Amino acid sequence: MRSISIGALIIGLLVGVPAQAAETTAGVDLVSAYVFRGVTYNDGPCLQPSLETSAGAFTFNVWANFDLNDYEPVQSGDFSEVDFTLSYGATLGAAELSLGVMEFLFPEGGPDTNTGELYASADIPVAAGIGASAYLGYDFVVVKDLYASVGLSYDIPIEVPTLSVSFMAGYAGDDAAAGGTAGLHEYAATIEGAYPFSEAVELGGFVTYTGGLDDEVLPEQDVEVFGGLKVRCAF
Repeated sequence: MRSISIGALIIGLLVGVPAQAAETTAGVDLVSAYVFRGVTYNDGPCLQPSLETSAGAFTFNVWANFDLNDYEPVQSGDFSEVDFTLSYGATLGAAELSLGVMEFLFPEGGPDTNTGELYASADIPVAAGIGASAYLGYDFVVVKDLYASVGLSYDIPIEVPTLSVSFMAGYAGDDAAAGGTAGLHEYAATIEGAYPFSEAVELGGFVTYTGGLDDEVLPEQDVEVFGGLKVRCAF
């Protein structure tokens, strides 16, 4: 079964939750390129709308990539990807933990390309302004292999705008790696900031430099530097 129907699962979990208990944020990013886990999926501009709703410990997110540029096999004017994520959050000491499932839909690729990933993640404060993160995911539908990453971030001590820098490195199994060989996959260094115009509206931006850690694991890609603008509106 290629589609795991997370949407139906969400409806079942959130039915009966009072409207006032939910927190919803809508957003849209205008990015110079679409790069995911070091792999270039479009070397030109894209719009990436999202909608996230939290109720209690559960969070549901829908995210999409709308191409504004032709990049084989995608074409300008198409939604090349739509993702659904359901997660459950908890705390363990100072650590913020999350368990979730993601569904990746690729409208142009047909139903046989749709896949799903189970994941666990942790965000751990290390010192003032410094945090560590870890992610472990398993694609259980098409790829059937592991992806993992670790990262460090630093929140620069200014209040407005907020500003942070981060670095991450990823590992992929044989079938999850772009090059078909297991090993250290990609790295990424990011600087990002945000300015709150009100309690509900925030404008942000980011710049990322990314590349492969091993050419056999992740071959050279078309995009190394990309960035974008972000708008978020809370309800």
